[in-house]
Amino acid sequence: MHHSEQYYQMISEKRKTKIKEIIDHRLSSITIVLENIYDSHNANAVIRTCEAFGITTLHLIQTAEPFFTAKRIVAGSSKWVDVKIWQNAKECFDFLHQNNFVIYTSAIHHSSISIWDIEFNQQTALVFGNEHAGISEMAHKLTDGNFIIPMYGFTESFNISVAAGISASIACMRRRQFLNSAGDLSLQQKTNMEKYFLEKSLPKSLRPRITVESV
Repeated sequence: MHHSEQYYQMISEKRKTKIKEIIDHRLSSITIVLENIYDSHNANAVIRTCEAFGITTLHLIQTAEPFFTAKRIVAGSSKWVDVKIWQNAKECFDFLHQNNFVIYTSAIHHSSISIWDIEFNQQTALVFGNEHAGISEMAHKLTDGNFIIPMYGFTESFNISVAAGISASIACMRRRQFLNSAGDLSLQQKTNMEKYFLEKSLPKSLRPRITVESV
């Protein structure tokens, strides 16, 4: 018996069942992008929210603030989400477009539409900018569209983590409705992710060196 298989026997059946249920609800076709978020607490809150809604990947663009800030955010982030770091919006957006994502930025603009008007009938990335300056000029130029979250009170804006949480909730709900499915991973992706989650459930001393992005 392979050592890893022997170690997996240490994991309870309840835990294994939970892992399978979580994987069945994972969405790779919805992703969140954070650009130049200076408060690591906000970024980590968004990462936890993404994990809770089943989003597999989050993109972190770090240009205006020191690059080590991004590494600190990743170090404190959930081990269940793949966090990709980019040095500018073009690099990130090019990757997303090459992987057939349509990109919407959260911005007050004459062309902005309500998030409820996004159809989510294709792979979609939602972008949120700096807490004070918003998204960069480069992101404005490269985006496929802008969106807002309708507000009906005296408050003029949401905290970045709240805005991303509301948007992620709507996006995942609408995407699942379109797919008529709880998740969208392929059988191979599910198998790889199950192995990763099982290994992360082992004591640290028994874990092989594996990263979430390898699944």
